[in-house]
Amino acid sequence: MPLPVRHFAAMLIAAVLTLCGASSAATYKLLYTFTGYSDGALPEGALIFDAEGNLYGTTAAGGAFGGGTIFELSPNSDGSWTRTILYSFNYPTDGGSPTGALLMDQHGNLYGTAQQSGIQNGNCTVGCGTVFALVKQGDTWKYSILHSFHGMPDGALPSGTLVADAAGNLYGTTVSGGADDVCFEGCGTVFQLSKTSKGWKEQVIHTFTNAFLDGAYPAGTLAIDRAGNLYGSTSIGGLTGYGTVFALRNTGTGIWTENILYNFCSQVDCADGNAAAGGVTLANGRLVGNAQNGGGTGFYGSFFDLTPSPKEWNINYFNFDITAGAAPISPVLYSGGNFYGVTEQGGNQNLACNLIYGDGVVYEVKGNGTNLSETVLYSFSGSDGCGPVGGLVADKNGNLFGTTMFGGSANDGVVFELTP
Repeated sequence: MPLPVRHFAAMLIAAVLTLCGASSAATYKLLYTFTGYSDGALPEGALIFDAEGNLYGTTAAGGAFGGGTIFELSPNSDGSWTRTILYSFNYPTDGGSPTGALLMDQHGNLYGTAQQSGIQNGNCTVGCGTVFALVKQGDTWKYSILHSFHGMPDGALPSGTLVADAAGNLYGTTVSGGADDVCFEGCGTVFQLSKTSKGWKEQVIHTFTNAFLDGAYPAGTLAIDRAGNLYGSTSIGGLTGYGTVFALRNTGTGIWTENILYNFCSQVDCADGNAAAGGVTLANGRLVGNAQNGGGTGFYGSFFDLTPSPKEWNINYFNFDITAGAAPISPVLYSGGNFYGVTEQGGNQNLACNLIYGDGVVYEVKGNGTNLSETVLYSFSGSDGCGPVGGLVADKNGNLFGTTMFGGSANDGVVFELTP
């Protein structure tokens, strides 16, 4: 079965963390354990809710053909959840290895990206990836490919979650592809998909170059503001070479202008972090996220909070340590005035899943741009999951839902609920 090209940019640099977070008891509930066969394996993306409280997500492998799945979990009156497979990817025919979260429109249709299949060439031996749609038609779902990437010049390995503007245009990133430059196979792109009378049209709105005033490998999810401007992060590049936070301004003429808002590893010992592979989240005009590496002498990663000022964006951050988490590579959730996230490693040190620093944690961060404080809500230990990389989603009551890539009874990942 095809394996996901997971965290391509994040794996280019070794993972590392420093600062102990407090620990807090939270109620954990295992909602579903994947078996690795027809129901899927390796859920890497975050979950999403519909208006009825059903959860939707993807697995990067498994399913009927081994290329991954799109699944739904529906709550029952007795507290259990029913799993339904909406689609199994048949690699290489229709793609494979969906790793980001899904996007749902107002009609309940689902959109996402797959890292494999599509156009196969010398730069993309398993295909350069696709953008797909799953349209609900009564009690059935119809799958279609909206765009197949070519590598050069439109990108390869789409990563992160799609976002939409008010007009229904879709935006996302590719980890590689674009121009044939110092990155050899391309430093990545930001793309737009617009619906036309003939289908969906793709436009590359920025190609990364790995230059001092740019970046490379934008692996994470974009954020979009009310004006349609986009914000994201790159894993490397920029003035220091350790990644950037960038903005793409919509001029309204079809031309987008890039501004580098922050260059990582600008602090002593790279305490602000580097390799921000998870993208950024907009929260009251601030940009928050995770950096997988750096974080001072511990090199276990950092949580960063960027606040705008008239001349520049000011950073506030804290460093992870082994017990408080390690290697955070997911986007951050803003809910109820606080921030929530997961780290792929750290926490309990029983190493049930053979991860170097531990099996991962769910954390909470409080603070309004200053005096940030972290609390570990839960540490994974193997049977309950390990290796969470997809981020979290919250219901109307503030309960948190997420996935782990490994762990569970078959070590193929789980879906969990956590009540802080």
